[in-house]
Amino acid sequence: NGDRVLAEAKRLHPDTPTVLITGFGDIMADADEMPPGIDKIVAKPFTGRDLRAAINRLLAGEPEAADAQ
Repeated sequence: NGDRVLAEAKRLHPDTPTVLITGFGDIMADADEMPPGIDKIVAKPFTGRDLRAAINRLLAGEPEAADAQ
């Protein structure tokens, strides 16, 4: 399950940013509601351009906002 994959990834590489892709972006649109260990949320449906932009913002250190409604 995704929780175990995330936990193991963070254990092995704690400084690696993580992106959650979800069909429930409206539920987790607020950075205060993000699950622990998640750095960025991208909501379905999204395009490759949306995902690249979200990753670029994450790597640039920009604040979280739900991407790609």
